[in-house]
Amino acid sequence: MKRIRIRQHHISDCGAACLASVAAWFGLRFPLEQIRQWSGTQTHGISIQGIREGAEHLNLSSQALKRDNHLEPTGDHLFAHLPVPSILHMLKQDGLSHFVVFYGTRSLPFFGSTIPFQRKKRYRIMDPEDGRIHLEKAEEIAKSWTGVIVTFAPTENFAKGNFIPRFTHRLRVLVKGQKRRLTAALAASFLYTFAGIASALFLQQIADRVIPESAQHFLQWMGVAMIYIACCSLVLNVFRVKILLHTGFHTAQRLVNGFYRHLLYLPQKFFDQRQSGELVARINDTFKVSSFLSAGVLNIALSIFTLFFSFLVMFLFNKQLSLVCLGSVPLYALIYYLFDRRNKDTQRKIMVTQARLESSLVDSLRGVAQIKFNTAQEPMIENVRKKYGDYVKNAWKGGMNQLRASTMGDAVSRAMGLAILWLGALLVTQQQLTFGQLLTFFALTAYFSAPVSEIISFSQKYQDARIATERLFEIMELETEQDPLGSYMCECRKGLEGQAPAEPGLEGSASQNLVLEKVLFHYPGRMKLFDHFTYVFRVGEITGIAGESGSGKSTLGSLLMRMYLPDQGSVLLGNIDACNIPLNVWRKRIGIVPQKAELFEGNILDNIVLGDSTPDMDRVLILCEELGLTSFFSSLPRGILTPVGEQGVQLSGGQRQRVALARAAYRKPLWIILDEATSSLDSTSEEAVLCALKKWSLEGTGIIIIGHRMSTLSIASRIVLLDNGSLAAEGSHEELLRKNGRYAAWCRQQGL
Repeated sequence: MKRIRIRQHHISDCGAACLASVAAWFGLRFPLEQIRQWSGTQTHGISIQGIREGAEHLNLSSQALKRDNHLEPTGDHLFAHLPVPSILHMLKQDGLSHFVVFYGTRSLPFFGSTIPFQRKKRYRIMDPEDGRIHLEKAEEIAKSWTGVIVTFAPTENFAKGNFIPRFTHRLRVLVKGQKRRLTAALAASFLYTFAGIASALFLQQIADRVIPESAQHFLQWMGVAMIYIACCSLVLNVFRVKILLHTGFHTAQRLVNGFYRHLLYLPQKFFDQRQSGELVARINDTFKVSSFLSAGVLNIALSIFTLFFSFLVMFLFNKQLSLVCLGSVPLYALIYYLFDRRNKDTQRKIMVTQARLESSLVDSLRGVAQIKFNTAQEPMIENVRKKYGDYVKNAWKGGMNQLRASTMGDAVSRAMGLAILWLGALLVTQQQLTFGQLLTFFALTAYFSAPVSEIISFSQKYQDARIATERLFEIMELETEQDPLGSYMCECRKGLEGQAPAEPGLEGSASQNLVLEKVLFHYPGRMKLFDHFTYVFRVGEITGIAGESGSGKSTLGSLLMRMYLPDQGSVLLGNIDACNIPLNVWRKRIGIVPQKAELFEGNILDNIVLGDSTPDMDRVLILCEELGLTSFFSSLPRGILTPVGEQGVQLSGGQRQRVALARAAYRKPLWIILDEATSSLDSTSEEAVLCALKKWSLEGTGIIIIGHRMSTLSIASRIVLLDNGSLAAEGSHEELLRKNGRYAAWCRQQGL
């Protein structure tokens, strides 16, 4: 029976982890993060449809079934006939939805065959929450099972493979460019160890020659040699530590910069599925990895070398005492074996609970005003207290595991030291060993036991780094939206054999109209939103988009900005398909003001010219005048250079929206999309904004207004009414009212 066990990284990952386990059972391994993307795992979890869509990407056919509690049998008769592997939908005691993998009944090998147990059958259930296989009776499974099961089978296109790089391969990628420094640090460490062992050898000469023979002249030469070796050791240690610091900081800088850069280029759907606090925790993982690379790897290599060399020197001194040291190695190995798996589980739990805690802290501090408005301080404090308690509980377990391992290792070291002194003293009395040799041998045991203890403690550092590296690379290996050779952008970029495509401009287009042509779109794991939707937005006109919440208005804006890609169909600018226009060029031609105007740390000017190191101040001043911001800026002590505070907290909602509109218009885009971007404006500010929109439209800019406010939609030459992703009505405001159709009904619902 196969034992495929994949543990979830987050409480919402259970369905994705189960799907990864099923694929691995069939022989196909993919990173969990990639399966999250395919299955549409959200912060609240995953749907059955999402599991099936993820299976489709893995070339697995799936079928979702629900058992009729009244008509179908229960117990062993039911579970003995369930397909293997399958995913069962469970309901936990706390009421949360959960998924597990069903691996069938337990069986024993007997003379080349498998014979099921004759006693009460137990079934293999892989729970991704702890990543273990549990043996449960049919009655125990039935208590939590909702009756929903998803079965799987490979399709004709299914192919086995492992797309998860090995940990060692990932380490090689990380140390690329650092090998010379690490080699120099390792060489310095070896010489430093040689110097330490050489110092121990002086003990024999002092005890066996200098003291018995009163060899003062020889002692002077030894003293000079010892001082020289000590000075060399100090220099080597400074050199070694300096290289390690430089390597650590350089590696951390590369990791953080590379990870953050990769994050910003990931598609929007990735951020829809993650909490910001969890991503901050992933960034913190980079420091664990860099610390492991700069110190952990070097220390373990040095420990192995020191262990081997010190044992070789001890063996040359006395074989009998060396065998005592050698006999302790299996005990150290047993300690490592006992605590390695326990450390792995505990460290993963520590990272998960720490990420949950950081996510709650970030969310609560970001929304502290809402907490105060609703006097919810105590519930939020209790929520953070519980999550911190979970983190401390697991951190305590990790600390206790480390304490037990180090205590047992220390006990073995002390027992070995006592045995060496006992046996060594006996050999000295039998004149098989000199007193100086015994002292030297005992001093050398420190160079034997210390590396062994380091190797034992290395288990936790290794698991820390391995889990952190796994969490980092699962995101680093996701395809970015600007990958010119990947399939994410569009099918037309495949088969380029390593050559990046040319970046065409927009000169070939006869018009600058925005066109949605037979677009099909759905969010992963959800029902279809747009089905063969076609519409042409004409440049130089103002088009309004109206509709109930959830009708697809904001999604339409996101599709036009290429934040999401349609499942089928095309988005065109004139007669040029969007997939033939580089993404950065496309987004410079189309500006958008989202529902929530996000401002960043810095002053107002920084937020208007976002990313422009040489701003066009004439353009900025014209925009501020057109949007009615000039009088507002003149009332501020520092004018347009006034800091906005974190997330623009120093500005009102309407002021933030006008700054965001100025930012969208700053680069003179062909199109501007406003998604509920005037909802916080007063009548005077709204009038200034509408006048600016009319002016820009006359100058040839296409304007798309998404909203509910009739005062804003009234300036549109055409209004589009959406209903569940379909075009319900189209025309001018007056035309649609005269028809007294769905648009007129919508207006009445809005109280217009």
